[in-house]
Amino acid sequence: MEPAQPVALHVPDATVAPREHRVAAVIPDRIERRARWVLDSIGATELGFGDDVPYRAEAWEAVDRGERPEGDDLAEAFFHLARLEERVRGLNPALKHVDFSARWAGPIAFTDDMRPILGRLPDAPRIFVAGAYAGHGVALSVKAGEMIALAIVEDRQLPRWGSPVR
Repeated sequence: MEPAQPVALHVPDATVAPREHRVAAVIPDRIERRARWVLDSIGATELGFGDDVPYRAEAWEAVDRGERPEGDDLAEAFFHLARLEERVRGLNPALKHVDFSARWAGPIAFTDDMRPILGRLPDAPRIFVAGAYAGHGVALSVKAGEMIALAIVEDRQLPRWGSPVR
């Protein structure tokens, strides 16, 4: 087990605004391992936990209590990925001790009105935008690609609901 590495945290000064003080903290080994697990899962291995990625002890304490953490994307990602692994292990007795060789997590993009974006940029009509599928990109991107291809080749109109301008 490697010793915990000290890092600098930003802690706002409650008496003098808007100054900030840097306070040294030590990230526990188990938190460092969990955070590295998530960063590796999302392909962000080059980020330094505690430097580029902030450490919020209260969020990781919530994870330890089995509660969903708030205000810390890294702790929340760990919480959800770990819960998924637990669920898989509980599906069948044969999976109880299964090891996971890889994990992946990524953002789910969606718009305020929950409609995907599928259209041309107003200031650059030769540029098409398609996205914000709210987690359904694998299924919807095939149809969106077809619609964009027809807009290019046959000059078909794209649906008004998909306009990038809302």
